[in-house]
Amino acid sequence: QTATARRCVLGADGWKVEIATADGTRVIRARFLADATGRRRVLCGTRRHTSVPTVALHACWRGVRAEEAQTRIEARPEGWLWGAHLRGGMFRAMAFVDLEFVRRRHGRGIERLYRSLLADSSLFDDLVAGEARLEERFRACDATCYTDENPIGDTFVKVGEACFAIDPLSSSGVQTAIQTGVAASAAVRSILAEDGDTSAAIQYY
Repeated sequence: QTATARRCVLGADGWKVEIATADGTRVIRARFLADATGRRRVLCGTRRHTSVPTVALHACWRGVRAEEAQTRIEARPEGWLWGAHLRGGMFRAMAFVDLEFVRRRHGRGIERLYRSLLADSSLFDDLVAGEARLEERFRACDATCYTDENPIGDTFVKVGEACFAIDPLSSSGVQTAIQTGVAASAAVRSILAEDGDTSAAIQYY
């Protein structure tokens, strides 16, 4: 710590992981590699989409009425909205919409589209009509659900969003990601043990 993995190469003698540290570049060798780097993932692979292409439009706001501290969720014809209060008086508001909808409507600017989605809603209109203000740069990112076709092998395992992503509306993404870590540890234990059953461990995961 603190280090950033830049490149991973699998050779006859195992993995070579090139990392950047405060003291320069180093190479770590390993027999087994666990990829927990989220959607950006270190290891490549084929992803199969399990939902329509989805975009998340989001930003943090300040000045949102604090007396209503509960989470806000609203279904819209274009998708759905989610918002929650954060520490320090901040409020995160997100809009999840179909990619094709964004392509059709982004002509006047994607941030303007985001604001219009909030303004047309019943639970989020106070953000754009009241005294709330954007506290950070508006962002847009991929929120499509997917699964990796090859999540584990005899030298690697992918956990969390490096392996799969589910709809945030389920509100169980973190819990499910942690569960993959627990399942992966059991599988890796069997793969690395001298008396372990690698094929059974891979099938289990």
